[in-house]
Amino acid sequence: MTIRDADHSARRRFLALAAGAAVAPGLLATVARAADLPHLEETDSAAKALGYHLDNRKVPADKYPQHRPGQECGKCNLYKGVAGAQWGPCLIFPGKAVHVDGWCTAFTPKT
Repeated sequence: MTIRDADHSARRRFLALAAGAAVAPGLLATVARAADLPHLEETDSAAKALGYHLDNRKVPADKYPQHRPGQECGKCNLYKGVAGAQWGPCLIFPGKAVHVDGWCTAFTPKT
């Protein structure tokens, strides 16, 4: 390896480390912010509009015939919570956390 190759290799390692150091705090902040989101309540106007229920087992079948047993936020493609968390962000309700066992009419199964 020539001195020039060593310089390029060192520069690439430095840039990779610098990029990682710059991105890591942003990722940690995103996770921390998700945990700090206020919980979506069933009384929220957006929640009411989409038939959100904290417990998918208590969704009234007569009002929401499209609901099926086992459909819950944690199994929805729009839910972005981390594994094992009881609450997590949802693309439908920005700025709020939905319960992992919740349900709304926007339910889209994970593929």
